[in-house]
Amino acid sequence: MVQVINQSVCGGIAGRRPNATPKGVVIHNDAGSIYATAAQYVNALAVMSPTQLANGFAHYYIDRNTIARVEDTFNAAWHTANSDGNLNYVGYEVCQSMGASYADFLANEQMTFKQVAEDMKFWGMQPNRDTVRLHKEFVPTACPHRSWELHGKETNAVKDYFISQIKKYMGNQNENNSNSSNNNQNTIKGREATMFCLYQRPINSKTGKLEDNGDHWATFFCNGVNCRRLYHGDEAEVIKTVYRENNGKEIPFFGKEKWPKNAPWYKRLETVCPVVK
Repeated sequence: MVQVINQSVCGGIAGRRPNATPKGVVIHNDAGSIYATAAQYVNALAVMSPTQLANGFAHYYIDRNTIARVEDTFNAAWHTANSDGNLNYVGYEVCQSMGASYADFLANEQMTFKQVAEDMKFWGMQPNRDTVRLHKEFVPTACPHRSWELHGKETNAVKDYFISQIKKYMGNQNENNSNSSNNNQNTIKGREATMFCLYQRPINSKTGKLEDNGDHWATFFCNGVNCRRLYHGDEAEVIKTVYRENNGKEIPFFGKEKWPKNAPWYKRLETVCPVVK
Protein backbone atom coordinates (compact mmCIF):
# COMPACT_ATOMS: atom_id res chain seq x y z
CA MET A 1 0.00 0.00 0.00
CA VAL A 2 1.43 3.34 -1.06
CA GLN A 3 1.54 5.95 1.69
CA VAL A 4 0.35 9.41 0.62
CA ILE A 5 1.47 12.39 2.71
CA ASN A 6 -0.05 15.82 2.08
CA GLN A 7 1.61 18.22 4.50
CA SER A 8 2.46 21.71 3.28
CA VAL A 9 5.38 21.96 5.69
CA CYS A 10 7.13 24.64 3.60
CA GLY A 11 4.20 27.00 4.19
CA GLY A 12 4.24 28.92 0.92
CA ILE A 13 7.57 30.54 1.78
CA ALA A 14 8.56 30.89 -1.90
CA GLY A 15 5.37 32.82 -2.72
CA ARG A 16 2.26 32.09 -4.70
CA ARG A 17 2.25 31.43 -8.43
CA PRO A 18 0.32 34.13 -10.35
CA ASN A 19 -1.60 31.54 -12.39
CA ALA A 20 -3.54 28.60 -11.02
CA THR A 21 -2.13 26.25 -13.65
CA PRO A 22 1.65 25.88 -13.95
CA LYS A 23 3.55 25.86 -17.23
CA GLY A 24 4.70 22.33 -16.58
CA VAL A 25 6.72 20.01 -14.36
CA VAL A 26 10.37 19.41 -13.52
CA ILE A 27 11.44 15.89 -12.53
CA HIS A 28 14.53 15.95 -10.32
CA ASN A 29 16.87 13.39 -8.75
CA ASP A 30 17.32 14.23 -5.08
CA ALA A 31 21.10 13.58 -4.80
CA GLY A 32 20.61 13.84 -1.04
CA SER A 33 21.17 11.44 1.83
CA ILE A 34 21.91 8.03 0.34
CA TYR A 35 18.87 6.18 1.66
CA ALA A 36 16.57 9.10 2.56
CA THR A 37 12.91 8.21 2.09
CA ALA A 38 10.15 10.58 1.07
CA ALA A 39 8.75 10.47 4.61
CA GLN A 40 12.15 11.43 6.04
CA TYR A 41 12.28 14.46 3.74
CA VAL A 42 8.92 15.60 5.13
CA ASN A 43 10.25 15.41 8.68
CA ALA A 44 13.47 17.21 7.77
CA LEU A 45 11.80 20.04 5.85
CA ALA A 46 9.23 20.58 8.61
CA VAL A 47 11.90 21.78 11.05
CA MET A 48 14.00 23.83 8.63
CA SER A 49 14.39 27.56 9.08
CA PRO A 50 13.59 29.96 6.21
CA THR A 51 17.32 30.26 5.57
CA GLN A 52 17.66 26.50 5.26
CA LEU A 53 14.63 26.23 2.98
CA ALA A 54 16.17 28.88 0.74
CA ASN A 55 18.82 26.31 -0.16
CA GLY A 56 16.14 24.50 -2.13
CA PHE A 57 13.05 22.32 -1.92
CA ALA A 58 10.55 20.82 -4.36
CA HIS A 59 6.79 20.35 -4.15
CA TYR A 60 6.99 16.55 -4.00
CA TYR A 61 9.35 13.90 -2.66
CA ILE A 62 8.59 10.42 -3.93
CA ASP A 63 9.91 6.90 -3.49
CA ARG A 64 8.43 3.51 -4.35
CA ASN A 65 6.50 3.38 -1.06
CA THR A 66 5.51 7.00 -0.41
CA ILE A 67 4.25 10.06 -2.27
CA ALA A 68 4.88 13.15 -0.15
CA ARG A 69 3.68 16.63 -1.09
CA VAL A 70 5.41 19.22 1.08
CA GLU A 71 4.22 22.40 -0.68
CA ASP A 72 0.90 23.32 -2.27
CA THR A 73 1.16 23.10 -6.04
CA PHE A 74 -0.39 26.55 -6.45
CA ASN A 75 2.68 27.95 -4.68
CA ALA A 76 6.20 28.39 -5.97
CA ALA A 77 9.10 26.29 -4.71
CA TRP A 78 12.84 26.89 -4.82
CA HIS A 79 13.73 23.85 -6.90
CA THR A 80 15.45 25.07 -10.09
CA ALA A 81 17.63 28.03 -9.02
CA ASN A 82 15.79 29.96 -11.75
CA SER A 83 12.92 32.39 -11.31
CA ASP A 84 10.82 30.98 -14.16
CA GLY A 85 11.40 27.39 -13.05
CA ASN A 86 10.70 28.12 -9.39
CA LEU A 87 7.55 30.13 -10.03
CA ASN A 88 5.94 28.38 -12.97
CA TYR A 89 6.87 24.70 -12.72
CA VAL A 90 5.96 22.06 -10.14
CA GLY A 91 8.98 20.11 -8.90
CA TYR A 92 9.11 16.35 -8.20
CA GLU A 93 12.12 14.81 -6.47
CA VAL A 94 12.79 11.15 -7.23
CA CYS A 95 14.33 10.01 -3.94
CA GLN A 96 17.39 7.85 -3.27
CA SER A 97 19.17 8.69 -6.52
CA MET A 98 22.51 8.27 -4.74
CA GLY A 99 21.93 5.02 -2.86
CA ALA A 100 19.04 2.93 -4.16
CA SER A 101 19.70 -0.16 -6.24
CA TYR A 102 19.06 0.08 -9.95
CA ALA A 103 15.71 -1.70 -9.62
CA ASP A 104 14.59 0.34 -6.61
CA PHE A 105 15.44 3.61 -8.32
CA LEU A 106 13.43 2.59 -11.39
CA ALA A 107 10.51 1.83 -9.06
CA ASN A 108 10.91 5.26 -7.43
CA GLU A 109 10.80 6.84 -10.88
CA GLN A 110 7.64 4.94 -11.79
CA MET A 111 5.85 6.15 -8.66
CA THR A 112 6.88 9.70 -9.58
CA PHE A 113 5.53 9.34 -13.12
CA LYS A 114 2.20 8.17 -11.68
CA GLN A 115 1.89 11.31 -9.55
CA VAL A 116 2.93 13.58 -12.41
CA ALA A 117 0.30 11.93 -14.62
CA GLU A 118 -2.39 12.48 -11.97
CA ASP A 119 -1.46 16.16 -11.61
CA MET A 120 -1.28 16.78 -15.34
CA LYS A 121 -4.71 15.25 -15.79
CA PHE A 122 -6.04 17.57 -13.08
CA TRP A 123 -4.52 20.61 -14.83
CA GLY A 124 -5.75 19.48 -18.26
CA MET A 125 -2.13 19.47 -19.43
CA GLN A 126 -0.52 17.21 -22.02
CA PRO A 127 3.02 15.93 -21.44
CA ASN A 128 5.42 17.09 -24.15
CA ARG A 129 8.87 18.65 -24.39
CA ASP A 130 7.48 22.05 -23.39
CA THR A 131 5.63 20.85 -20.28
CA VAL A 132 8.08 18.19 -19.04
CA ARG A 133 11.43 19.79 -18.21
CA LEU A 134 14.80 18.88 -16.75
CA HIS A 135 16.55 20.89 -14.04
CA LYS A 136 19.60 21.22 -16.29
CA GLU A 137 17.50 23.12 -18.84
CA PHE A 138 17.24 26.00 -16.36
CA VAL A 139 20.76 26.12 -14.91
CA PRO A 140 24.04 24.19 -15.29
CA THR A 141 23.62 21.13 -13.06
CA ALA A 142 23.98 17.35 -13.17
CA CYS A 143 20.35 16.92 -12.07
CA PRO A 144 18.69 14.56 -12.87
CA HIS A 145 22.02 12.73 -12.73
CA ARG A 146 20.89 9.12 -12.37
CA SER A 147 17.94 9.34 -14.75
CA TRP A 148 20.33 10.99 -17.21
CA GLU A 149 22.70 8.01 -17.03
CA LEU A 150 19.88 5.49 -17.37
CA HIS A 151 17.77 6.99 -20.11
CA GLY A 152 20.02 8.34 -22.82
CA LYS A 153 22.47 11.00 -21.54
CA GLU A 154 20.85 13.57 -23.85
CA THR A 155 18.18 16.13 -23.01
CA ASN A 156 15.48 15.08 -25.46
CA ALA A 157 16.16 11.36 -24.97
CA VAL A 158 15.63 11.66 -21.22
CA LYS A 159 12.63 13.96 -21.64
CA ASP A 160 11.05 11.63 -24.18
CA TYR A 161 11.47 8.71 -21.79
CA PHE A 162 9.82 10.72 -18.99
CA ILE A 163 7.01 11.78 -21.34
CA SER A 164 6.35 8.23 -22.52
CA GLN A 165 6.08 6.99 -18.94
CA ILE A 166 3.76 9.83 -17.90
CA LYS A 167 1.55 9.18 -20.93
CA LYS A 168 1.38 5.52 -19.98
CA TYR A 169 -0.28 6.44 -16.69
CA MET A 170 -2.50 9.05 -18.33
CA GLY A 171 -3.78 6.55 -20.87
CA ASN A 172 -2.68 8.48 -23.99
CA GLN A 173 0.47 6.54 -24.78
CA ASN A 174 0.27 6.74 -28.55
CA GLU A 175 0.57 10.51 -28.85
CA ASN A 176 3.75 12.12 -30.09
CA ASN A 177 6.15 12.96 -27.25
CA SER A 178 7.56 16.11 -28.78
CA ASN A 179 6.16 19.59 -29.10
CA SER A 180 4.69 20.94 -32.32
CA SER A 181 8.00 22.43 -33.44
CA ASN A 182 10.02 19.23 -33.05
CA ASN A 183 8.78 15.87 -34.26
CA ASN A 184 11.84 13.88 -33.21
CA GLN A 185 10.53 10.84 -31.37
CA ASN A 186 12.23 8.24 -29.25
CA THR A 187 11.70 4.52 -29.80
CA ILE A 188 8.81 4.42 -27.33
CA LYS A 189 5.63 3.13 -28.97
CA GLY A 190 2.34 2.07 -27.42
CA ARG A 191 2.64 0.94 -23.84
CA GLU A 192 6.16 -0.43 -23.90
CA ALA A 193 9.70 0.50 -24.77
CA THR A 194 10.35 -1.89 -27.63
CA MET A 195 14.02 -2.57 -26.83
CA PHE A 196 13.62 -3.33 -23.12
CA CYS A 197 14.91 -6.81 -22.29
CA LEU A 198 16.86 -8.92 -19.82
CA TYR A 199 19.67 -11.10 -21.11
CA GLN A 200 22.62 -13.18 -19.94
CA ARG A 201 26.22 -13.06 -21.09
CA PRO A 202 29.47 -14.61 -19.79
CA ILE A 203 31.81 -12.74 -17.47
CA ASN A 204 34.90 -13.49 -15.42
CA SER A 205 33.50 -14.18 -11.94
CA LYS A 206 36.71 -13.00 -10.24
CA THR A 207 37.21 -9.71 -12.06
CA GLY A 208 33.67 -9.00 -13.28
CA LYS A 209 35.03 -8.29 -16.76
CA LEU A 210 33.02 -9.16 -19.86
CA GLU A 211 34.64 -12.25 -21.36
CA ASP A 212 33.19 -14.48 -24.06
CA ASN A 213 34.84 -17.48 -22.39
CA GLY A 214 34.00 -16.34 -18.87
CA ASP A 215 33.11 -18.86 -16.17
CA HIS A 216 29.86 -17.18 -15.05
CA TRP A 217 26.71 -16.08 -16.88
CA ALA A 218 25.52 -12.76 -15.45
CA THR A 219 22.16 -11.08 -16.03
CA PHE A 220 21.96 -7.66 -17.70
CA PHE A 221 19.13 -5.18 -18.35
CA CYS A 222 18.90 -3.34 -21.69
CA ASN A 223 16.72 -0.22 -21.97
CA GLY A 224 17.31 0.38 -25.67
CA VAL A 225 20.05 2.91 -24.96
CA ASN A 226 22.54 1.02 -22.84
CA CYS A 227 22.94 -2.23 -20.92
CA ARG A 228 23.68 -2.63 -17.24
CA ARG A 229 24.61 -5.63 -15.12
CA LEU A 230 22.22 -6.69 -12.35
CA TYR A 231 24.05 -7.85 -9.25
CA HIS A 232 21.17 -9.22 -7.18
CA GLY A 233 18.30 -11.48 -8.15
CA ASP A 234 15.82 -9.08 -6.57
CA GLU A 235 16.79 -6.40 -9.10
CA ALA A 236 15.67 -8.59 -12.01
CA GLU A 237 12.46 -9.49 -10.17
CA VAL A 238 11.56 -5.84 -9.58
CA ILE A 239 12.21 -4.99 -13.24
CA LYS A 240 10.06 -7.97 -14.32
CA THR A 241 7.26 -6.87 -11.99
CA VAL A 242 7.33 -3.22 -13.10
CA TYR A 243 7.39 -4.23 -16.78
CA ARG A 244 4.56 -6.74 -16.30
CA GLU A 245 2.34 -4.22 -14.48
CA ASN A 246 3.03 -1.52 -17.05
CA ASN A 247 2.71 -3.62 -20.20
CA GLY A 248 0.52 -6.60 -19.32
CA LYS A 249 3.11 -9.15 -20.39
CA GLU A 250 6.54 -10.45 -19.44
CA ILE A 251 9.72 -8.59 -20.34
CA PRO A 252 11.69 -10.50 -23.02
CA PHE A 253 14.46 -12.63 -21.47
CA PHE A 254 17.36 -14.07 -23.43
CA GLY A 255 19.17 -16.64 -21.28
CA LYS A 256 22.36 -18.45 -22.17
CA GLU A 257 20.36 -21.23 -23.83
CA LYS A 258 18.97 -18.66 -26.27
CA TRP A 259 22.35 -17.81 -27.77
CA PRO A 260 23.48 -20.19 -30.56
CA LYS A 261 26.86 -21.79 -29.95
CA ASN A 262 29.70 -19.92 -31.63
CA ALA A 263 27.36 -16.98 -32.27
CA PRO A 264 27.49 -14.57 -29.30
CA TRP A 265 24.56 -12.40 -30.35
CA TYR A 266 24.74 -10.49 -27.07
CA LYS A 267 27.83 -8.80 -28.51
CA ARG A 268 25.73 -7.42 -31.36
CA LEU A 269 23.23 -6.05 -28.84
CA GLU A 270 26.04 -4.48 -26.80
CA THR A 271 27.51 -2.89 -29.92
CA VAL A 272 24.28 -0.93 -30.35
CA CYS A 273 23.51 -0.52 -26.63
CA PRO A 274 26.88 -0.48 -24.81
CA VAL A 275 27.33 -1.83 -21.30
CA VAL A 276 27.68 0.88 -18.64
CA LYS A 277 28.36 0.64 -14.92
